[in-house]
Amino acid sequence: RPLWAGVPYPGGGWAALPSAPGGGPRAENFVAQARRWAARTQEWAEPAAFLRYYPTYDYLNAAQERWYFCWRTRFRNGDAAATDTSYLFLLAYELVNLVGPGGELSPAAARDDLMRLWRAYRQQDAVLDAYLPFWARDLALAHSLGDVDAPLGELLDAGQVPPRSLADLLPVLAARPMERWPLAALTGLAGYKARAATPGGVAATHVSMASALEAARQAAADLDVSLRAAGRGGLLDMFAPQETPRAPRAPFPGALYCGPIGIVQDPPRRDYLGQAPVRAALSGLIRRAEAHARAVNGGAFRRPDAGGLDAASLAVVDAALTRVLGAAPEPSSRRVRTSAARRAKLAAPPEVSAPPVVRVDLARARRLAAASQVTAALLAGALAGVGVAGEPAPPAAPDTTQPPAPIPPASGAPEAAFLERLNPLERAVLGVLVGGERVTERVSALAREAGTLPSLPLDAINLAADDCLRDVVWETVGDEPRLIEDWRDPLTRLLEGAPS
Repeated sequence: RPLWAGVPYPGGGWAALPSAPGGGPRAENFVAQARRWAARTQEWAEPAAFLRYYPTYDYLNAAQERWYFCWRTRFRNGDAAATDTSYLFLLAYELVNLVGPGGELSPAAARDDLMRLWRAYRQQDAVLDAYLPFWARDLALAHSLGDVDAPLGELLDAGQVPPRSLADLLPVLAARPMERWPLAALTGLAGYKARAATPGGVAATHVSMASALEAARQAAADLDVSLRAAGRGGLLDMFAPQETPRAPRAPFPGALYCGPIGIVQDPPRRDYLGQAPVRAALSGLIRRAEAHARAVNGGAFRRPDAGGLDAASLAVVDAALTRVLGAAPEPSSRRVRTSAARRAKLAAPPEVSAPPVVRVDLARARRLAAASQVTAALLAGALAGVGVAGEPAPPAAPDTTQPPAPIPPASGAPEAAFLERLNPLERAVLGVLVGGERVTERVSALAREAGTLPSLPLDAINLAADDCLRDVVWETVGDEPRLIEDWRDPLTRLLEGAPS
């Protein structure tokens, strides 16, 4: 009996659900009409264009109807003639309802025909990747055909990961070595988005982003093989979350004409997509490949960490990147600026700026000072519960007839000038950075006590360092600010010798 008739399957695979999306009288009418026309053939017809979302027979005019049955006859006989995508989905709706040449089609034959339809026309329209293999899987799941994930495995072998389908493909991906993963699966699981081209970036050094990503994919595959050989499972097994049961769902997502649809029950699966450690490790691995590609082509090289991977794993990754991209120089422990503007700034002699000239409107300043004194006196009297009468006269306004003396420039070594630029809060934050313990927690506490945001004193430190030392002294590693090691000893000595 066909799927739409509501037959229960062993093991609770599915049950009748007439109220599910896609059911209802309109779908039942489609199924009945499809069964009436199951054996209809057409020897010849002129091709007719047809574009319709969720197509049914009712939308076909006479020419389109003749061409559809002519094309379907040829397809059933093994001739995949060129036709519009809407005709393909009309036939797919017949197949998921087990409608075939003899009226009723076996579930296995329907699944095979659905995959044959996908293979024949997937190059014509990529939208088929997001539907037909998943419908073929649901046919196998609902009818307990065995090898349920074979259609999705064939989709992955074709190198396709349709948008929004990664979660459904993850159980199949987790069961196969990463060397058989499409690149889109790796970048999707890593949450990776390509960076814009910069003067020191991959694009500027004539290395295609595809080369760096392919190197990352090969590095992940080598690490996966290494971990399996060591008996530690695959790369994903390092972060394996608990298996979680799946909620029952309606089969054939996107197919509206399936009669009374049943519900299918997917097996439990591990939710790798929602795991931060998985995302951190894979995205760090891709960034490491990008940095290696830049270094090979003469760019700045700071090798980023790949979160959660130990030293042995990183050695496997770096060996794979070297094999694919070539050898890179040893990474610098200092922050390297490679932009043309930065190089020009470093080469130029330091600028000696004249003291700023301050011009003051004396008449306006006196009026403001007088108004401020009256307001202060009124507020003081109100707070004390008495009026301003009898109060002593406010102090005279300061003499503003002369411009203020300019602030003398900082003297001494650049390190001393840098320290003079910092206020007490910024010095305290610098001390926390130099100490290197619980940096985020302690900086947040200092900022909270001072009534400001943690990012403000941190940014002020790097701005002062950039002006005085021509470098920055801290950088973000993961989610935590971290002092650059080359500056730890100089700043430690500087803080120890600073007046308290």
